[in-house]
Amino acid sequence: MNDRVVCVMSVGAGKYRKQYELVRDNLMAYAKKCHADFRFIDDYIDKDKKRDIYSQKLLIPDYLREYEQVLFLDLDIIISPDCPDIFALMPENIGLMAEVNPRSSARFRKIYADNERILNETVEDYFTSRGFAAADGLVGNINGGVLLFRPRLVADLFRDYYMSMKSQGENTAFEEAPMAYYTQTKGLFLELDYRFNCMPYFEIGNPYADRLYALHQNRLYGKVEHVLSRLTGEKHMLLLSAHYKLIRRLFDDGAYIVHFAGGYWNTHLYRKCMKHLWR
Repeated sequence: MNDRVVCVMSVGAGKYRKQYELVRDNLMAYAKKCHADFRFIDDYIDKDKKRDIYSQKLLIPDYLREYEQVLFLDLDIIISPDCPDIFALMPENIGLMAEVNPRSSARFRKIYADNERILNETVEDYFTSRGFAAADGLVGNINGGVLLFRPRLVADLFRDYYMSMKSQGENTAFEEAPMAYYTQTKGLFLELDYRFNCMPYFEIGNPYADRLYALHQNRLYGKVEHVLSRLTGEKHMLLLSAHYKLIRRLFDDGAYIVHFAGGYWNTHLYRKCMKHLWR
């Protein structure tokens, strides 16, 4: 057994299991490159289901406590063959590395221009509105698609929150808020370079992304997209080539891991990326 592991989680036999089967080889190849074990969590860690499946990510460090480092990945990602060893980035005294959402950036403000609550929310507001006390050391909210843990430093913290009666109220952010809060306030957090969790919907200013945003806002496209999505179960079938050009551009510009968050996932797009970018 290695002292590091790459893990993913998918419960049930539906579309997420099929998605796992599609991305498995890419993820396993990266684990091998990093001299890490690979684990697929295919059942609830907490069989009593005290909290939802998303919040059960909080239990992963405890579940994999035998490892020194754990890399958790969402299923809607693709990893470049040039991606360096992410485990080597983590200092000994850090319990969590994750990408911090670019709250103060122009692209963030443009994306959420129509959402006044998010647009005007400060870092402190984000946490206090979810039941956490104001505190020093808060950096920001994180994205849970790529999470690097040291279980010996965070397993108890995360498990204690999961098992508590604490609630985040109507603005629940599942695992992301407690993970960020407890590691940031205890000096156990380090921001992950965005190249390891590059999300297309934060790429405003990239000409390929800007073109896509404009098309997504087109009313006629929206109607056709709705019909096609119902018929095929896939999003953005009409814009497959445009999405592919954006993903290719992100990798050309130095992305290591592209995360198809925000409704960008499409199995045909993933296959096209693997066929043409990994030849």
